[in-house]
Amino acid sequence: MKFGIVGLAATGLHLLIAFILLYAGVNVYLANLCAFLGAFVLSYIGHNYWTFAMTSWHPSTLAKSFLLASMGFLANNILLTFLLKIALFNEAMALFFSLLLVPLLSYFGSRIWVFQKNKQL
Repeated sequence: MKFGIVGLAATGLHLLIAFILLYAGVNVYLANLCAFLGAFVLSYIGHNYWTFAMTSWHPSTLAKSFLLASMGFLANNILLTFLLKIALFNEAMALFFSLLLVPLLSYFGSRIWVFQKNKQL
């Protein structure tokens, strides 16, 4: 439940930033990158302290979280490119649908690898 709330908040922030930047005329990929970075900060803080109840942050957890998020971002951009170039979606719709893939990857990667409990970080 907590993961979903943090994930929805981060996804919402991602969409908000991206749509504002698209409206301002920023390239879709640059808008997506800026939105990803903003959403990553919210997601990391939310998951670290609330979802997985870590008592502090560790550089290794931050690094693994960023690596996992970057893999999700890469998958997001591959799907985004497909939707823009092959499926011919408009930029806003392509961004929206490409973001649906990331929460699944993020949840399992976070649970299994990034925020492991009872292991030395």
